[in-house]
Amino acid sequence: MRILPQILKPVILSLCILTFLSVGFLSLGKGSNVMDASNVTLSAEALIKNDRLLLHYEVTNPTNQPIYLVNRVFQWTEQGFLIKPELIYTELVDNHLKLTKACIEIPDNIDVEAPIVPFLTQVDAGSRFEESFSLSLPIVPYHPYAVLEKESDSYIFNSFELVIGWLSNEEFSVQKVKDANGNTQLSGKYTELLKSQHLLKQSFNLQVPAYIKP
Repeated sequence: MRILPQILKPVILSLCILTFLSVGFLSLGKGSNVMDASNVTLSAEALIKNDRLLLHYEVTNPTNQPIYLVNRVFQWTEQGFLIKPELIYTELVDNHLKLTKACIEIPDNIDVEAPIVPFLTQVDAGSRFEESFSLSLPIVPYHPYAVLEKESDSYIFNSFELVIGWLSNEEFSVQKVKDANGNTQLSGKYTELLKSQHLLKQSFNLQVPAYIKP
């Protein structure tokens, strides 16, 4: 009767070690695949100088996965795609001006042949992306579906909001496409981007004129 406990001790110890390791590995695996969207941050500055709105923004990705900014707004020209930092969408939401680099939903009252999706910028894990650009004042409306017309007079907005869209690589399928100039660009499907993109926002209490009626 005294021999049995001595025999069982190594067996019980081995089972305990296996159980501990299994639980530990399961927990580690689960934690390593989870991205907290709140960790991705936007920091921006705005200044008016010489009749221009100067903007600088920085997106930090401290996660262990790459993210993709929906920030490469383009414009069609006779020569093909034109991609410049100062291309940014203007939106009017509840009389508030938004300067947006993101995938914008097609309005219900508009029929389009194909949705317009900005190209993407990859930001690797543990890195950041920053960009500076300026807009001539008053701001001229620019929208992918032309829902804002340029007014003949300018109006003053007492504040505005900068909006930057982004996604993780798990939330959509990254596509490589050739633009009209033959350059490779990163892109994604409109439905996936619109459904899954996160919006980083920063407001500025700065008076800006625009050819947009509130």
